[in-house]
Amino acid sequence: MINNDDFYFNGFDTEKCTDCGLCFEECSVLNLDNITAKEDIISLINNDYKNSLAFKYCTTCNSCNITCPYDADPYELILENFYIAGQKNGIPSLAKLVFPNKEGNIWSLTKHLMPEDEVKLLEEWKENVYKKQDEIILTGFYSNIMPYVAKTGLYGDLHDKIVGYEGLFGCGGDSYKLGQLKMTYQIGKRVQKFFKDIGVKKVYTFMEAETAMLKEVLPERFGIEFDFEVKPVDSLLYDRIKSGEIVITNKLNKKVTLHDNCCSRYLNSVPQKESREILEQLGCETVEMKHTKKDALCCGWAATIPTLYREKYSLIETFLYLLESLNIRLKEAEETGAEILVTTCHACTIFLAMIKELKNSKIEIYTIQEMIQLGVGEIPLHRHSDRAWDILAISLNLAYKYFTNSQFRENFIPEDVELELSEMPDASEEDINRVKSIRKLLTGKFVQNSVTGKILASTIDGITNHYLKKIDKDKRRKK
Repeated sequence: MINNDDFYFNGFDTEKCTDCGLCFEECSVLNLDNITAKEDIISLINNDYKNSLAFKYCTTCNSCNITCPYDADPYELILENFYIAGQKNGIPSLAKLVFPNKEGNIWSLTKHLMPEDEVKLLEEWKENVYKKQDEIILTGFYSNIMPYVAKTGLYGDLHDKIVGYEGLFGCGGDSYKLGQLKMTYQIGKRVQKFFKDIGVKKVYTFMEAETAMLKEVLPERFGIEFDFEVKPVDSLLYDRIKSGEIVITNKLNKKVTLHDNCCSRYLNSVPQKESREILEQLGCETVEMKHTKKDALCCGWAATIPTLYREKYSLIETFLYLLESLNIRLKEAEETGAEILVTTCHACTIFLAMIKELKNSKIEIYTIQEMIQLGVGEIPLHRHSDRAWDILAISLNLAYKYFTNSQFRENFIPEDVELELSEMPDASEEDINRVKSIRKLLTGKFVQNSVTGKILASTIDGITNHYLKKIDKDKRRKK
């Protein structure tokens, strides 16, 4: 527990923990032997994170909390150590990508690559932030980089009540995973004031992560309460299917596998159950991956977080670890023989679409909402492929700045987030033009031809094997 003048955090419970090590022993990423697992938890309790494999490889999926038989919340212990390390050394500039108040962030650049219809949606959603409303759909952090998902008739009257922009910081979801606990508390206070100002009574979130933050994390961990009902949009659609308000007219008859995102483990894992029931209603056969539900692996995006806290940071390692994690998840999906990989998180959707493109995989990637759209006779816009290349171009632009600008390689400590909503910085003309050039190059004939594709796919497989061996080597060294 952290309780000072800056913020309150109800985290890891030392008194409940017995150092049994079960949390890291059953971790899908670590799979430590019992003795090593016990040593690792003790290292973290003593804030000796340099000797912790969990600190080094945690993908922030929070499955260890579900595993812990004593409700000691070991996931929060890892986050506390991230926080301590970050306060001491700062975090690399690459992390600016997910801080909307920093220049060159993912939202400020993506909107300059979007078609006009999507930009218009973002403008409408931002205007709605200042309107008093009883019932809203809250845009997700990563929904705002793929606003085309809202082009559907499934929401009914709620379509005109979509609210939000990146200045709400995804209700603190990313900052929490990063272990930026003080910042998460400040974001929580900001969104608390926002919801109070608009007088909302019922909130549906585009992403399960926002529901988890508003319903569980911010109230239970930070003591920030909300006086409205909240649930994911997918749960709203599930309820409407069950009530007959949404009628499935087209049975899809597809073999699918479902990627359970990290935040689907919150809310008593109800989102996982509802997603599978929806797919059943759509006439789909769901085949499970090797790691599923409680043990599901991260898509890869959050898996990069521990690389930010290395004693000696390497941007190349972050990118390679991202590719490795994405590739492992994609391979698990392919091994099921499924035609479609179904997602319920927009961040997972884009990054899994990225590895699909880079590996030229035959499996299709659809969100659960898109599957429902197909079931009622709608044709989803389905721009995941285009947006994946957009995000890759933005990431490579950051890499370019990292290697060509020594100041950009300096670590930073995120500044305070004020209570009042404010404008987020736009991207510079230089960044916009460079990203557009990189984007054009990525979809050029050389990068897109079959020979280059095979070389790229083989390289990614090699990276995966390298990192799997590296993790095993670290485990043996601990023994």
